Amino acid sequence: SRSGARRGHTDLYLLVHNIDAPALRDAATQQALAELAAAPGVHIVASTDHVNAASLWDPVLRARFNWAWADVTTFARYAAESPYACGAGVFAGEDQTK
Repeated sequence: SRSGARRGHTDLYLLVHNIDAPALRDAATQQALAELAAAPGVHIVASTDHVNAASLWDPVLRARFNWAWADVTTFARYAAESPYACGAGVFAGEDQTK
């Protein structure tokens, strides 16, 4: 296993919310993330928001990411799904018990 050869080293787990966000869509950013994902001991867990997010990656880049896909669509409206986005919610002092 990958981790067996690295005994005594700590793995890095990188969580990326919305890897298909406009700020992360450019080729250089996706290439850098793919390089990280291909490195021993680095694991990326990412979400996407767009149904066609997989079209960001050509076959080579997709192989470097080595994605395990899981469809966890909620079918909830974006505002209901992301109550803390854009400064809303508890981060803005709003009571979430309403």
